[in-house]
Amino acid sequence: MPRYTAVWDVNQVRDYLKTLCPVNEISLKSLTLKLTMLLALGTAQRGQSLLFLNVDSMIASDSSIVFRLQEHVKQCKQ
Repeated sequence: MPRYTAVWDVNQVRDYLKTLCPVNEISLKSLTLKLTMLLALGTAQRGQSLLFLNVDSMIASDSSIVFRLQEHVKQCKQ
């Protein structure tokens, strides 16, 4: 049996995200959801990992932003 009974088309999601622009004209909620989906697609992390993202544990540089997870996630053996 397949693990999941339904999948969604990434192209449809991507096309929808393209409509959420310019970013300075959309609501903060829409911008937050857009960023969350882009993080999910770009990092292939589980929802649990995204839940643990916190700006207090964010390290920003000129070329990147790194989040250090403060909680243990399911897929880590610690």
